[in-house]
Amino acid sequence: MKIRLFILLAAAMLAAMSCSKPSKQMVSGAAAPEMARKSSPAEADESSSRADRPSPSAAAIDRKLIREGSISFKTKSLSETKTRIDQIVRETGSYYGTETQTAGASSIEAVCTVRIPAENFDRFLSLLEQHAGEFDSKKIDALDVTEEYMDLEVRIRNKKELEATFRQLLAKTASISDILAVEAQIASVREEIERSEGRLRYLSKSVAFSTLTITYRQPVTARSHYGEKLQNAFSGGWNFFVNFCIALVYLWPLAALFLLFALVVGGIYKIRKKMKA
Repeated sequence: MKIRLFILLAAAMLAAMSCSKPSKQMVSGAAAPEMARKSSPAEADESSSRADRPSPSAAAIDRKLIREGSISFKTKSLSETKTRIDQIVRETGSYYGTETQTAGASSIEAVCTVRIPAENFDRFLSLLEQHAGEFDSKKIDALDVTEEYMDLEVRIRNKKELEATFRQLLAKTASISDILAVEAQIASVREEIERSEGRLRYLSKSVAFSTLTITYRQPVTARSHYGEKLQNAFSGGWNFFVNFCIALVYLWPLAALFLLFALVVGGIYKIRKKMKA
């Protein structure tokens, strides 16, 4: 029994190594259970991959693209542009990620990040361009993750088949040490499945919603208000005078001591002057 268990575990490990390699083809697991009953897990995995590879005449692959972009433009009214973007967001089923607004010496700038359903990305850009007129800058990137997406699907399917094989083996195992060994393998495979499923969910969400960063600025004309500056100068001078007087009041003990010292010195001077006379 132990020798048989060792052989099956070795075969299962080989299957794990083979299905962990990157796959560039879409694989169907429809025939995998039947083949697994006739051969080892490693052979079943390899055979199913070879049998289900799509031929050159297969239908075109549904590309998985993650689209991200950034645009910037000038506007005469920040509030009107914000209202229009809100309308486009509602019309296209999008939502805001982040929104910021900063005021500078020459312009007021607003930046927002919008998550847009992939099928409405081009429509969103078209509607925004109708409002903006012309973009100062525009950059759109598309990352093709089709290969990784397909590889994850195949890897998850193969790992689940491997997990099922281990569970069948566990049901036939009686020794405590053998049970622990098989359960450790099941835990390792399950961890790899969950990690791959998490990555697949992330890619699916990124493909489903494109990201667009919108920057729009309203120019502000800088003016010199000399009257206001003169008023501020008078106000500042008066405040300085008031603060100076307040500081003198705070120093009245020193002023009293100085006056007393002056009186004493003056008295002594007068006494000496009379003595000399």
